[in-house]
Amino acid sequence: MSNAENDLISQINSKNNQNLFFQKLCLLSEEYGLGRVHFDVEREYGLKEDVFSIDTPQDKTVKELGKIHDHLIDDMEDFAMENNCLEYLQSISILLNYWGSDSINIQLYPQYQLYLFTEKLNSKKRSLIPENCDSRCVDSTIINRAYYSSYLYSLEWLEDQHDFKLKRSFEFIANEQVISEHKQVITALKKYDLKCGNRLSEIKKLRNISDYKPYEDISAKEVEVSVGYMEYIFNNLKF
Repeated sequence: MSNAENDLISQINSKNNQNLFFQKLCLLSEEYGLGRVHFDVEREYGLKEDVFSIDTPQDKTVKELGKIHDHLIDDMEDFAMENNCLEYLQSISILLNYWGSDSINIQLYPQYQLYLFTEKLNSKKRSLIPENCDSRCVDSTIINRAYYSSYLYSLEWLEDQHDFKLKRSFEFIANEQVISEHKQVITALKKYDLKCGNRLSEIKKLRNISDYKPYEDISAKEVEVSVGYMEYIFNNLKF
């Protein structure tokens, strides 16, 4: 069989996989109460990219759509692995923006609510320390929440402002170094906002100590730094 014939068969198989993926996405969209699925081809810098976008109904909250998004991606990931079409997984776009506005209302998002909870937790931490315990149990929780609220907020900002897409572990090709999702976010954030990226990186270091080194002390200064860096990120990354 000639190279041209092999190329043609490959193109046909690819098109069949694409159609299969689209049909499954339409079925799940209907099942989850979402809107119509669109297939488009975006071109940027001379490159072609397939995009599957899904309309979102206005009667669902941001939190509801976030849950739907996670379940749908998990379902499509299983389907894609079974049907050899993983390359389309990152092409799914479910708009989670605040309805009727060009910019999102970030205060409706769980990332921002986690930030508010962390602030409240920090302000009341002395009253939360169990009897006969030192402050580390509460301090480590504050640092953990400060990091994750900052990480999730930064990820949302990168996706919204710079079309950033996380690369999952299974999407790395053979012999390619797998980069953790957390490192991907920190690296991308440093590219677009170095000060915020450096602060997120520092909170992560403190979070690793607080979570994985239970016998290492946490100072009041380290808690203060974590909360301060979290506040800096939330105040400076604008949607």
